[in-house]
Amino acid sequence: MNNWFWIFLFLPLFSAGQQFRLNVEMKTAAGQKLFLAGYYLENIYVKDSILLDEQGKGVFSSASALPQGLYKIYLDKNKHFDILLGNEQQFSVSNESFSIETLKTEGSAEIAVFRDYMLLLKSFQQKNTQIRNKMDGASASRKKSLEKELSEAPLQFNDDLEKLAASVPNTFYAKYIMANRMIPPLDISTLPKEVQNNDTLLHNARFYHQQRHYWDNFDYTDERFLHTPVYKKVLDTWFTKVLYQSYDSVKNPVFQFIEDVKPHVELFRYVVS
Repeated sequence: MNNWFWIFLFLPLFSAGQQFRLNVEMKTAAGQKLFLAGYYLENIYVKDSILLDEQGKGVFSSASALPQGLYKIYLDKNKHFDILLGNEQQFSVSNESFSIETLKTEGSAEIAVFRDYMLLLKSFQQKNTQIRNKMDGASASRKKSLEKELSEAPLQFNDDLEKLAASVPNTFYAKYIMANRMIPPLDISTLPKEVQNNDTLLHNARFYHQQRHYWDNFDYTDERFLHTPVYKKVLDTWFTKVLYQSYDSVKNPVFQFIEDVKPHVELFRYVVS
């Protein structure tokens, strides 16, 4: 919580669409106040609060659907977890320890897929850390083997993400999951020999490969991403690290980006602010 800008404002739950109803069961929080908070870019705003009964049960509800995006179920700075809201906004969750491993869901295929995604992401991160730790003090041959394993891990991660996204097609869940898909590395065997054998040319080829494919899996015209912490981070990285930092290089892609988001009022307002 130290790095979060937590704003305790109770904002209206209103949004066009179906009714929102989230049944919660948190036995370890029985008799305590539980908060539902929503992300907007990198900030978190309290949407609602309930007092759980002696069994740790309670209901967050609204006559209208909430904006689709990432939300946090929060008890205190040590006990909280995220859920993604999409089309299905009537479901139940229970969580004994407030960790993603103990999260149970019912009534929504989408929220179940999000749990699987969070577990997949955590497993991928842990595996990468383990491989990097093994490299310390490893022999040259062992290090080469570990480097190969490290380079192949993102490919398997991408495949797993695609399978999860395919299980909930045409949903914000699918878009959110695919937004975390990594850009496959440039296949240098497809490049001319003079590029392969020149460090500067090869570096440039990889740089422009990253530029060309940066937005392949991220729909920056979808306003729902504003209700996650992802949009600002991805946009800042593109502008400061992916684009070559000169006016002539930045001008055309940035102007095109602005044109693309112009029909989407909330996005346009944020981008040009």
